[in-house]
Amino acid sequence: MDTQARLRESEQRFRDFAESSSHWLWELDRELRYTFVSDGVRAMTGLPPEAYVGLRLFDTHAGQGMDPAAKRQFLEVLDKREPFMDVPVVQTAADGRIRHLRISGRPFYGEEGQFLGHRGTTRDVTPQHDAEADSARWRQARDIAAAADLAKTRFLANMSHELRTPLNAILGFSEIMGEQLFGPLGHDNYRGYVRDIAVSGRHLLGIINDLLDMSKIELGQFQQTPENVVLAEVVDEAVRMARGYAQGLGPTIEAALVDESWIIHVDRRSIRQILLNLLSNSAKFTPAGHRVWVRVEGDRDGNLIVVVADTGFGIPTDRMTTIFEPFQRATAEQARGGRGAGLGLWLSRSLAELNGGSLHIDSREGEGTTATLAIPASRIVQRP
Repeated sequence: MDTQARLRESEQRFRDFAESSSHWLWELDRELRYTFVSDGVRAMTGLPPEAYVGLRLFDTHAGQGMDPAAKRQFLEVLDKREPFMDVPVVQTAADGRIRHLRISGRPFYGEEGQFLGHRGTTRDVTPQHDAEADSARWRQARDIAAAADLAKTRFLANMSHELRTPLNAILGFSEIMGEQLFGPLGHDNYRGYVRDIAVSGRHLLGIINDLLDMSKIELGQFQQTPENVVLAEVVDEAVRMARGYAQGLGPTIEAALVDESWIIHVDRRSIRQILLNLLSNSAKFTPAGHRVWVRVEGDRDGNLIVVVADTGFGIPTDRMTTIFEPFQRATAEQARGGRGAGLGLWLSRSLAELNGGSLHIDSREGEGTTATLAIPASRIVQRP
């Protein structure tokens, strides 16, 4: 094969590579004017190769979207005839869309060593750029939400104390008036009003306490004092308190005899609060004549299981996925004895996890609900 044939074959090979590449290839002369552009430019910019031939590099995409400092730096590289890699440029395509490109190239020389220009490639990185921009926006939105959530939590922690102080005074004064420590009030209606003040105050105090506990848990500031606790005593305390709450609501609250041999290493207040929340919930959503009960047992893995069950209204299937989310409340028609802030189950599960355990809820609408508190074997000091 003669020299001319080899030259034509080499040129054809180059053009085949150029036309099949996902990048577009180009060649510049010493004046930075395009002398060759591959057909790959159409897919990126919507313009034919001939639209570029004869134009200077900085009259096209390299002149767009580059700040003056970056442009000067790029010119210095070209003047020094140094290779360059992934220089970022922006171009508005023929359809008006913004395309983000990366240019790479190197100088080339003639047989006698004379400088002839630059050759290189341009690739389209618009999809990656857009994905990174979306990811950055998502991270910014996430950080803003997290900051707002932290601000809310700190606000609750600070405001809870401010609200509790006057509320305790209201409760104290209403109790003094209700007991008529300084003589008769003069009319029976006053005593009724005082009872309403006390009931409303205790209800509001309960909500504030829930909000305060929630904010402390979220901030990691919830104080616990793990100790060896006789489970029977905690169950008895919670049942007696729940019976006081359930007076007038109708359901009976029962507790199977708990063996006093069960001793667990937990925060006593947390476990009592979990049981009280579960029992109060059951009483609130169980009609008169039905039952709420507690039983304690061990499972085959050595864990302690405390079950609080009822034969009440049950939970609709479509709400089961959200029952542990904060501020989830039942309808006013079902909730008797007042509605709280919707934090009871969220707090109960959080307190269970802080004590190494777990809380699970099973329910069928119209049949009742079963709450299962599991305390791991590692927390059991003594068992029957």
